[in-house]
Amino acid sequence: RRSSDLLARGASSAVFVENNPKTFMCLNENLKDIPNVKLSKADAYHFETEDRFDIIFLDPPYDKFPEEIASFKQFLNPNGIMVVSSPKPLDDTSRKFASCFITLMR
Repeated sequence: RRSSDLLARGASSAVFVENNPKTFMCLNENLKDIPNVKLSKADAYHFETEDRFDIIFLDPPYDKFPEEIASFKQFLNPNGIMVVSSPKPLDDTSRKFASCFITLMR
């Protein structure tokens, strides 16, 4: 799915946080003509913003998967949801999808 699909489905804006230089360059090229998109070259574990989000998609590198994944909830709006991709189930609501697990957190 293309990055722009998110905005095409009704999101008013999007923020992408990427630390990998190659992936960042690819995102930068793909998103350059899309309005209301911010791209931040940062490590998500040290990302700082005053913004709050309705939806967060979190797919951290599995070799650096944090123990306290819930710390990202600080960026959610009160009724927001976080979709987490992980190498193992995070709780009993996690569901297997392809080679990973998907967990929805509120």
